[in-house]
Amino acid sequence: MFYLRRITGTGVEINQTLGEGYTLVDKLSNEEEFNRSFLAHFGEKQTNDLVYAFIGGDGFIQPLYKAQKAYVMTERGNTFANVSYKE
Repeated sequence: MFYLRRITGTGVEINQTLGEGYTLVDKLSNEEEFNRSFLAHFGEKQTNDLVYAFIGGDGFIQPLYKAQKAYVMTERGNTFANVSYKE
């Protein structure tokens, strides 16, 4: 089981269940798929540079913002992947 832990720029921690697996679409790795995900999620093309990726789990997709830290965690609380924006 995987969990998404996000920490906002103001220090608010948000934890969300991803499920048995997850999908990460990073703008730098696959800009075409990122643009499709952005349009599907927001209903418009990207006009700013605040979102750098999307992560999806059991029936949802979540944008990842540059101003927050984001980690994929295991059910034991270990960090599986640091998916935070890297400059």
